[in-house]
Amino acid sequence: MRDFHFPGRSPVISGNAMVATSGSLASVVAIDVLKNGGNAVDAAITAAAVLSITEPHMTGIGGDCFALISLADGRIIGLNGSGRASANADKSWLESENLPEIHPDSVHALTVPGAVDAWATLLDTYGTFTLAEALAPAIALARDGVPTGQRTAFDWHLQVSRLSGNSGSRQHFLLNGRAPRMGEVMSFPALATSLEKIASAGPEVFYRGELADDMVRTLKEHGSLLDHNDFAVTKASWCEPLKTGFAGRDIYELPPNGQGITTLISLNILKQFDLERHKPHSAQRWHFEIEAMKQATLLQHRHIADPKYMNMTAEELLSDELARQLAMSINPDAANNNPEAQHARPGSDTVYLCVVDHQGMAVSFINSIYQSFGSAITTSESGICLQN
Repeated sequence: MRDFHFPGRSPVISGNAMVATSGSLASVVAIDVLKNGGNAVDAAITAAAVLSITEPHMTGIGGDCFALISLADGRIIGLNGSGRASANADKSWLESENLPEIHPDSVHALTVPGAVDAWATLLDTYGTFTLAEALAPAIALARDGVPTGQRTAFDWHLQVSRLSGNSGSRQHFLLNGRAPRMGEVMSFPALATSLEKIASAGPEVFYRGELADDMVRTLKEHGSLLDHNDFAVTKASWCEPLKTGFAGRDIYELPPNGQGITTLISLNILKQFDLERHKPHSAQRWHFEIEAMKQATLLQHRHIADPKYMNMTAEELLSDELARQLAMSINPDAANNNPEAQHARPGSDTVYLCVVDHQGMAVSFINSIYQSFGSAITTSESGICLQN
């Protein structure tokens, strides 16, 4: 029970179905999907598409998608809808370009967007809506325009200089060189047309058709190694989720290249301590939790990548032996001042939604272009903002 003498939020309770997104329009549309007989997968993808219009700085078809689905029969399945770097980018190329690391604003930070194929795969396998039905609300909003929310306007304003540096981004996301103000209506006719093409032709047009042509042409203009073959071979992949037990619950995450294993590692470390001795918001408990997350994030930075190239497996990273070793390295009375640990601070935000339907199916869903407006590179013809 929360203390009602202080500001806060109470739990929301429903006996039928629930939706949680970062935008009211997306939530309303998802609820409408459920009311009209759609299931949690239908609602999640419809909401994600709407968010690409109402919060274009956070998400869109130029990004990636990750989904965990709890089916009504109790099975938990995962879908990895992240794209890859170009097959043309190898170690020798990086060395020849003198690139010890890839800056987030570099065109080489872009990978092939995986979201569109993930949406189609999810709907084909577990949805009841067609892709055209799921995209219809987003297409209408992109055509007619949506009022800019307060937080969206704030975030948008911070990115004006980045958007100004790209002709496509200036064209589609700025009003005479400025960001929209709160309440101003923004429409995205080029993106609406792109969504209509996807609704009609499916992911084929995005990865092997005219939308792929536009994205590859734009990327080549900026010096990217991504080519038509990189787009053509992109497919979302089903995967077995990882899990660990904590406080009487099973916690699930997608395996690498996803970063969710970081949470599971930190929970495994925390299980080595008698947390019940400490109140939930006590300094000592916070200390253990912070230090466990530091250790897990260090492992994330060192090891989590494409599983084909990791030098530790997910099973090794989640082993009890490693958790015990890491717990023993935590000083109960002092912070870890290792410079690497201080530097490896995890990001604390993304764009996320979840849906539970009346049949008991639950969807945990991330669809993101990573940083605000991703790479800030937008295709001029199709209006697709590409991730970084």
